[in-house]
This record gives sequence, structure tokens and C-alpha cells, in this order.
Amino acid sequence: MACFYLDKQQSKDSIELNSVLYSYFKENVYIMNQIAHASYISQEYDIAIDWFQRLLRTDPFRYENLDLYSNILYIKENYGELANLAFSVF
Repeated sequence: MACFYLDKQQSKDSIELNSVLYSYFKENVYIMNQIAHASYISQEYDIAIDWFQRLLRTDPFRYENLDLYSNILYIKENYGELANLAFSVF
């Protein structure tokens, strides 16, 4: 599995591209994950939280990139939601 890191400009481009794709492929968890991840890289944490919550509503058994979501919740000091996330994946 190739691992790469986006810089802020690339992540903004990724958000734009994936948003267009999302308009055609609603409820696609891969695209939602890409937007959430790129929002995290862009440090747009509130937007990333919204996308991760939408992602978890669509796929409640998802584990991929929940570490990013938990990081955001910790940064935003949203400890209640962080505890709920920890409980739900336990």
C-alpha cells in the first residue's frame, strides 16, 4: 500500500475534486473519507468532523482513519464525542 502525504494546496485540490465526485456518487464512503482526510490535512477541523460524522453514519463499522477523527476531537477538546468514539470501536 503506497503512503503519501498531501500538502495544504494539494489537499484543497483533493477536496474540490472529491466534492465533484461526491455530487455524482452520494454515500460513497471512499470519497467521503478522502474529503475528511484532506480537510484534516488542511487543518479545517470543523469540516473534517462533519465529514467523519457523515462517514460513520453511512458506515458505522468503519475503522479506517478513525485515528485522524480522534485526533481532531482531541485537538478541539471534544472529550465527550471522543469517549463515545472510543466506546463505539471497543
